[in-house]
Amino acid sequence: MMPIVSVLLPFRNAAATLDAAVVSIATQTFTPWELLLIDNASADAGADIARQWAMRDERIHLVHEPRTGSHTH
Repeated sequence: MMPIVSVLLPFRNAAATLDAAVVSIATQTFTPWELLLIDNASADAGADIARQWAMRDERIHLVHEPRTGSHTH
């Protein structure tokens, strides 16, 4: 079935909260959706968590985005 809704979830270093966010989407009663987990160069286990979700559910896809821009503090 083709997804009717695409959900975009960008994240960076979100290992502590990513699983709960994906669970909230995955347990919806409306099922024709796809979830694009967009990793913005995470340095924590967020990308691993996203990869595990993508392997478990064919509606979930992991996209790696390189960190762009200059960030000075």
